[in-house]
Amino acid sequence: MSKNDYSNLGEEIKSIVKEAINSTDFKQLNKNISNTVNSALEEVKKGVQRGKAVWYETSARIDDEEETETETQVVERPLRAPVAKSPAGKISSIIMMVLGYFGIGFSAFVLAAVGIAVGISGSLIAMGVSMGVLIPLLIICIILAVTGTKSRGRVKRFYEYVRTLNGQAYISVKQLASSVGKNDKFVVKDLLRMIRSGMFPEGRINDEKTYLLLSDEAYDAYEKYEEGVRLREREERRLKEEVERQQRMEAQNPILKETRLLIEEGKESIEQIREANEAISGEVISQKLDRLEVILCKIFEYVENHTDELPETRKFMGYYLPTTLKLVNAYREMDAEPIQGENIRSAKHEIEETLDTINYAFENLLDSFYQDKAMDISTDITVLETMLAQEGLTEKDFNTGGK
Repeated sequence: MSKNDYSNLGEEIKSIVKEAINSTDFKQLNKNISNTVNSALEEVKKGVQRGKAVWYETSARIDDEEETETETQVVERPLRAPVAKSPAGKISSIIMMVLGYFGIGFSAFVLAAVGIAVGISGSLIAMGVSMGVLIPLLIICIILAVTGTKSRGRVKRFYEYVRTLNGQAYISVKQLASSVGKNDKFVVKDLLRMIRSGMFPEGRINDEKTYLLLSDEAYDAYEKYEEGVRLREREERRLKEEVERQQRMEAQNPILKETRLLIEEGKESIEQIREANEAISGEVISQKLDRLEVILCKIFEYVENHTDELPETRKFMGYYLPTTLKLVNAYREMDAEPIQGENIRSAKHEIEETLDTINYAFENLLDSFYQDKAMDISTDITVLETMLAQEGLTEKDFNTGGK
């Protein structure tokens, strides 16, 4: 059957269905569609045989995997967030600052007094002894003051970090840096000192130096999150590579793209039939639609693995599947009517019988796919029986004693 013949056939079927639906007269619908189905089936069977000589089979299965993406949540809340109640340096920093700054003042005062005294007395020895004692003391006091000031500043930042954490078991370094007006590098070093001094007893910083994690549970959860990210990225790369590979194959062999599109259309149609089946209450029609769904799934599954069957299948499905959907939807609308009059019951019965015809047509289409395989099996069986007979191994040979 040529493309033009299929086009005319399709228009004829559409016209039959449209006229039946518009006029709500379904009496001749089954008969008319049965005639066109039978003629089309004959052409399909012939076309399948022609297609085997023209189209070659490519072993490529299109994976319709859904981005079974691994959805892993960032560290779940609430988690323990242990922090020191009395951070290191809280008291000692004040003591060092007091001693340091007092010592600096005291040393400076004594040095000034000694200088005045030496100027009056002129005793260089006394001045040397005094300087030998006071200058080291001044240096120690300066060290105490600077250390205490730094420690006090760290304590203040610790409390600011805790305030910014607000009970969370994790936080980004960038957030902490913003809260104290420092850069990320400074904050990382600052946090490491606090962790070593026990301000964050179980605290850790991730390998990328981007997160502070305050507990072992938070760290374990973060590790799982990172693993989820890695798995998701790996899966995304794999899917991207698969899509690119599929695109290259489809560019080299356009029939693969046609197969993919046919499968997608088929799945959408099957889903519509399933939805209609769930909405329709009748048991008889439900069984027919269940059967139709099974047959269609088998057809698309076969075509997905045997692309040489695509051309004739697309032509056949392109006309009958839309018609089937239109009839199913019409039945669904009539079944939803609260009052089931004679005309509605008659139309529904006619559509039910038509579905039998359509199921028969699709079953024959599916069966035609296995015609060559059945012939090959039959040939193999004949050859095997012949070989067994030649060797005297058949049941007949045993019954006759091999004579």
